[in-house]
Amino acid sequence: MRLDRDFAKTYFNRGVIRYKLREVQGAFEDFQKAPGLFKLQGHIDYSREAVSKIRQLWY
Repeated sequence: MRLDRDFAKTYFNRGVIRYKLREVQGAFEDFQKAPGLFKLQGHIDYSREAVSKIRQLWY
C-alpha cells in the first residue's frame, strides 16, 4: 500500500485478513474501497467479489 495506494488487490487481501482476524470494521473499510478501485482498473469480476465479501460481513 505504501508503494501504490490505488492497488485494489491490496485492499481486498487486507480485508480478507482483517475479516479472518475478526477486525470487522477494518475489513469493512477495506472492502468498501476495493470495489471502486477494481472498477477504475477494469476488473469488474474482482469488484463483484469484494462486494460479495461486504455482504458476508453484514448479512
